[in-house]
Amino acid sequence: MKTLTLVRHAKSSWKNPSWSDIERPLNKRGLRDAPLIGKKISSHIHFPITLFSSDAVRAFVTSKKIARELNIDETQIECFNELYHASSGEILNFVKKIDNALDNIMLFLHNPGITDFANYFSSEYYENIPTCGVISFSFEVDLWKDIDKKNCTQNFYLYPKQFKKND
Repeated sequence: MKTLTLVRHAKSSWKNPSWSDIERPLNKRGLRDAPLIGKKISSHIHFPITLFSSDAVRAFVTSKKIARELNIDETQIECFNELYHASSGEILNFVKKIDNALDNIMLFLHNPGITDFANYFSSEYYENIPTCGVISFSFEVDLWKDIDKKNCTQNFYLYPKQFKKND
């Protein structure tokens, strides 16, 4: 069995127009939401888990904040430029090349790729995976290259506004 959990980066800042897209940090809401989601998903996650992130600042900082809540050392997070604004097809290609010794993966990604990927594998339709939204799937396979809709089960879908009274 392989388990794949996808996390959209938390809310980012547009405060400084001189930042390139890849350099944009989290804003105040993003810095609040990432640890909240880390706490909420901790009871849903199976360990050990390997974390892979887009190399965009907002995705990597999201991964570090969630890793802290999961008691994972942030030095264990691997960043990949190929996950930066990856399409659903590029995400799928990345996943299919993951080392088969790893059974449990968490990816930190961007829209629209994460929403398109989720909609491909889910039996539900998602208009938009919101910032810091998390969706997880399990696959009844031994090899990552064999993941498919036919062997997929959705485990959970969580996002910050589910846990806030006012925002």
